[in-house]
Amino acid sequence: MDYVMKPVDEQELVRAVCKAMERISQQSPSDDQPSEKKKGRLILSNNQGMIFTQASEIIRVEADSNYSTFYLTDNERYMISRTLGFYEDILNAYSFYRVHQKHLVNLNYVRKFIKGEVDLVEMCDGSKVEISRRKKTRFLELMKVHEDAQERVQD
Repeated sequence: MDYVMKPVDEQELVRAVCKAMERISQQSPSDDQPSEKKKGRLILSNNQGMIFTQASEIIRVEADSNYSTFYLTDNERYMISRTLGFYEDILNAYSFYRVHQKHLVNLNYVRKFIKGEVDLVEMCDGSKVEISRRKKTRFLELMKVHEDAQERVQD
């Protein structure tokens, strides 16, 4: 729990409220309320406020120490002060896969797999993300399963 000392600093108050709302949003909802997690809705809090988004609007997430940068389909970027591991646990349920220590990608937005000295994944926005050797085999398996599931939906 955060405390706000008098005299109240406006930025400190906003930060404390955002932090409290983020904690509340991550608590399990009661049975009579619709679950935000089930709908794929995420609340991303940073020092400027809160961003309400859907998991389906996230192309990828990139780690930078204790921060994560979200790249969205509307070309917006948001830096959030949480680790990539925190979001990996949440986003795995929405077709995300951690292809590298620094990168979590939405499999729905993968355009290409590029072989090379360093293997890359090209995303729908043109960004290229390195894929680690350890993660490559599982990534290709997931893409095959993902592709098969997409074909069944279209039939």
